[in-house]
Amino acid sequence: MDKQTKKEFENLVWIIKESFDAIEIRFNGLEKRFDGLEIRFNGLEKRFDRLEDKVDNGFIFVNQELVDIKERISRLEKRTIEDSDAQAEEILKLKKRIDWLEKQFKRIQPAFAH
Repeated sequence: MDKQTKKEFENLVWIIKESFDAIEIRFNGLEKRFDGLEIRFNGLEKRFDRLEDKVDNGFIFVNQELVDIKERISRLEKRTIEDSDAQAEEILKLKKRIDWLEKQFKRIQPAFAH
């Protein structure tokens, strides 16, 4: 190989090496950005998990309230009618409370269904 060809070859090798170095620097930058995105997504995942736990706990609470109210209604209905006006009023209040809780439960349940 003559001197001129060798010099041109070395220049091409240098240009290729510089290009690869530049590409490597860009890939390193992209990798850091993806690492940052992964950290952010992990944070979002944890927040969604906490939200899901809160919603699940809310559903558990609503269900417990419904069970409690239904038990109270059953006990009220079994009593002898000594104070029918008071009992009827209490039953109506409890039934309204059940209706309201069931509507709330049905309204929010589809948004968080698993």
